[in-house]
Amino acid sequence: MAKKPANRRKKRVKKESKVSPEFYNSQGMAKAKEGNPKAAFENYEKAIQLKPDYTDAYMNRAELYTQLKKYQNAIEDYTSIIEYDPKYYQAYIERGWVKFLSDEEEDAISDCNIGIDLNPDLFQGYFVRGVSKNYLERFNEALEDFDIAVRLNPKHTDTYFHRGNAYMELEQYETAIADYDKALEINPNDYRCREQRHSAISMLSHDIESLEQEGIEYVGDPDEEISVLDSQESSSKPIIYIDGMLEHEDDDQDVDWFGDILDIENEDSMQEIEAADQMIKDNPENLDAFLMRGIAKNKGFDWKAALPDFEKVLQSQPDNVDALNGRAVAKSEIGMYEEAHQDFDRALQLDDKNPMTYYNKGLTQMSLGLFEEAIKCFNRVIELDPDNPIGYTARSMAYEELGDTQQATKDFLMVAKLSIDGFDL
Repeated sequence: MAKKPANRRKKRVKKESKVSPEFYNSQGMAKAKEGNPKAAFENYEKAIQLKPDYTDAYMNRAELYTQLKKYQNAIEDYTSIIEYDPKYYQAYIERGWVKFLSDEEEDAISDCNIGIDLNPDLFQGYFVRGVSKNYLERFNEALEDFDIAVRLNPKHTDTYFHRGNAYMELEQYETAIADYDKALEINPNDYRCREQRHSAISMLSHDIESLEQEGIEYVGDPDEEISVLDSQESSSKPIIYIDGMLEHEDDDQDVDWFGDILDIENEDSMQEIEAADQMIKDNPENLDAFLMRGIAKNKGFDWKAALPDFEKVLQSQPDNVDALNGRAVAKSEIGMYEEAHQDFDRALQLDDKNPMTYYNKGLTQMSLGLFEEAIKCFNRVIELDPDNPIGYTARSMAYEELGDTQQATKDFLMVAKLSIDGFDL
């Protein structure tokens, strides 16, 4: 009878001894997925204690460290993997990625070089090396890596995004737009690409205006290469042929230079408008539906049509910040700048913590050529929402307009950094 407790204890000990490092590793993965990093780390530690060369546990723990931005811990785990298995190419690339996130771009490139030598068919190595070179302003070298990455994985949105950024820095705006378009084909909801595409179009517009002041005219041509014709051959102006642009028109005609380049993606906004129309039909006093429809019309660039919807909301809810903001944007876009500023200022009186109000006000000031005032607004956007790249994107454009290319480039590279921070390879 006295032996039974001992027997039970022996059974418990025997049961515990059957727990394997694989069990703890899988438990760690489960806890990480549940959003319990503390329990995940405890399980990974147990797995490593049982099997010190268990590279899978190191890899999973390093990924969790990276997600939590504990980059040095992640680097240490990847280094342990490499010590146990010097040919583990993924560990070099992952460590290179974390070194890039830690602002160690040269070391990141070195790790990617080794990873690529071990496995030249893994697109991630070229991608990480490309973004590292982008950040070091070695844009042409970065393009070579992105080209290979695209060939190896033509469905990787981030490669097109960062290749587009490299083309932006090289002032090849049309090619950048093409890359952003390709990324949006794959992921239509990628706000980063939409913002950068808008920036590229703005920069191209600026270039066209400058050339037009010099007597150079843009027209369409089936060839992709850009060429300038002698002005005496065809018109009073030299002609630059760009694929996708509109055909030659007389000087006294308005040329919508955007042509095919400004491929306005109205499908989402039209669906939202239709949904709002039905809501208003069901309930003509549904102010949320009017607000939704106004915002959708703004998004579809139908500024004038948006104004009555915002007016309808503000008649009953004069302190509705979203409606004030939306009406201000619409007024700004149709040239009612003074009234737009009044709406922005009123919205900020009601809520001075809304980064989008500062952002939209800054864009309005940009339209008026008030670039220093715009920068103050974009500074506030960055203060309130430091992890959102749109503030840096807009401020970069303002600095560019002021001729401060150093600050513009610095902000643009920050956009690239924020756009991939936390991205999983």
